[in-house]
Amino acid sequence: MKNIILILLPIGLLGQPINFQLLPIDFPPGRAKIEETSFPVLDSLAGFLKRTGAKVEIGGHTDNQGTPTQNDELSLQRAQAVCDYLESQRHIPRSQLVAKGYGPSKPIATNRTPAGRAKNNRIEITVLSEIPALRLNYVKGNLLIRKPGISDWSAAMQGQRISVTDRIATDSTAQCEIILDNGGRLTVSPGSEMVFEEIAGKNDTAPASVRIRMDAGRLVVKNYPTPDNMIRVVVATPVTMAQCTAADFLLVSQANDRDLISVWRGKVAWSGAVESAVVEIPEKYGACTQPGNSPEAAHALLPTPVFESVSGYDTLLFEPGKPMPFTLHYARPGNASARVILSHDPDLNEPIEDHVTTEDSLVSKTAGSEAIYVTLISIDANGLESPPTPARLVCLPRKTTGPKLVIIRQSIEKKDNKKVLILEGQTDPLCDLLVNQERIKIPADGKFSMMIRLKPGTNRIALRATNRWGYSTALPIRLKAGSRYEAAVYAGPAYLSGSGYNTSRIGLISGGYFAFKLQEKLTLAPFVGTGEIRCRTTTWEPEGDHYRTKLNLGGLRLKYFVNPLAGIGIHGILEAGAIYWKSYFDKTIRDWSINPYAGIALGLHADMSELMGVVAEVGAGYLRNKTKFNLGSQGTKYLLPAGRLGLTVHF
Repeated sequence: MKNIILILLPIGLLGQPINFQLLPIDFPPGRAKIEETSFPVLDSLAGFLKRTGAKVEIGGHTDNQGTPTQNDELSLQRAQAVCDYLESQRHIPRSQLVAKGYGPSKPIATNRTPAGRAKNNRIEITVLSEIPALRLNYVKGNLLIRKPGISDWSAAMQGQRISVTDRIATDSTAQCEIILDNGGRLTVSPGSEMVFEEIAGKNDTAPASVRIRMDAGRLVVKNYPTPDNMIRVVVATPVTMAQCTAADFLLVSQANDRDLISVWRGKVAWSGAVESAVVEIPEKYGACTQPGNSPEAAHALLPTPVFESVSGYDTLLFEPGKPMPFTLHYARPGNASARVILSHDPDLNEPIEDHVTTEDSLVSKTAGSEAIYVTLISIDANGLESPPTPARLVCLPRKTTGPKLVIIRQSIEKKDNKKVLILEGQTDPLCDLLVNQERIKIPADGKFSMMIRLKPGTNRIALRATNRWGYSTALPIRLKAGSRYEAAVYAGPAYLSGSGYNTSRIGLISGGYFAFKLQEKLTLAPFVGTGEIRCRTTTWEPEGDHYRTKLNLGGLRLKYFVNPLAGIGIHGILEAGAIYWKSYFDKTIRDWSINPYAGIALGLHADMSELMGVVAEVGAGYLRNKTKFNLGSQGTKYLLPAGRLGLTVHF
């Protein structure tokens, strides 16, 4: 049976917890004898205990198979077996070991499956004493960590502690920053791998120390403390060894290739991996070392490039979060290369771009931000790097208009017998949204969906979106309280048209409708209307003043609201029905007919209160009349342009 060992280290050098999971240990089912296959794991654990002197609790845990008493006894026996092995075979003092059995009381997985029970049958090791450790202050990308021979690779997290024997590795995009106990920093670049061979605290005879073995990669050491807070830092590679107690430097190691060291502040003792004289590299000097050779003579680092200007940023087209090209201008010393680092922060923990170029300018297309930090470095022909310039804040032109604010869906519903407003919409990314002066938390992409409880009498909601530069967009919403029905009366001008003789005067048609809601934006209504249109006297209609036509129309109208809950909004109308008309000469009926009718209109509606509103519409209708004279002695009219102004009641 494989038993997982967890190590929990509650106290580090900085007073924070450390924990990691060990490789499995094998026990026979129901027994406390350690299988020989697990000895290498316990041997590695013994090495860790010897190097740190930590006092640990060995805690045994089981699944829930069997009786609680049996499981309690078995877990304690397995914990004691681990202690016995460490003491008898690896000479770990018993004073460093405490055995405890927890039985099935602390499961970490389900006991319903074999895989879950295997996880619960485990040994947990808790470090009870304080041990020296470092802290991961910043992690970007895929940083992996493990204790060789003890634990497997796992993803490292910001704030995690690094203790002795820990190996870390960064992929091609990852980097991290590690904090020393004196406030110093180690910055690990992408493509690096190293192990922490020693992390020792300060004592009466020696300062605190950190020893690192770097297989390959790029490491920046910033260790320039006060005299009473020294930490001796040693970095060994397959080619060289660098050590200091007060220095800032860059060490680049390429597997089976030369090493490069650039000292920016203080001094560093440098030697080859084989027996060679120690060379002191002073401040603002650097050197190279080939595999198997002593360090080459140190020479001065180049001056840093000089920042000049930024250009090409288009203010009118700038949008937050979207890349916009701009050009950085700087002066390189001589024929040196320039390394240009763009970052969101002055510590370069959030780099945007990192370029090496031989040009005196750099065009960037990736920084969709209102401000960036720029750091410049000179690189000589050997690859040695000058001290980086202090991060320079470059402010780019900002957008001066408010963010977009669009309502995609809105409706009024009842929840627990209370009216609520459902709003879905979108604004620009990283905006603040206020609803009736109350800040609403929305996702970073600007999309929002919310439910607002409406108090009695509420007929307006005020939305305001504000971007990072303080510019705002306001959107007032007048509410119709979720009305399902609407009744209206209206009146307006109309005339008959469509034949070659323009004899119609403008008449008046009045009517009304009663609508009910089909969907949030769609209503259906029966409508009726009546009116009279007179003929006018013309050269081809000399008795036109004696003619008039009475119209009675009815049918169904379909209304589509563009923004149904807005206080003022636009709507479109389709009508279908019939018109019954009579044509008169004075009081004598000349002709009559019932014609099919279809109409279209565009309208504007506005609320005056929670129940009342006004509506204005303009459109035209078509009546299928081909042969009969429906206006004057020879007018065959088939178009009915009209306008309407009305009062509405919604409930």
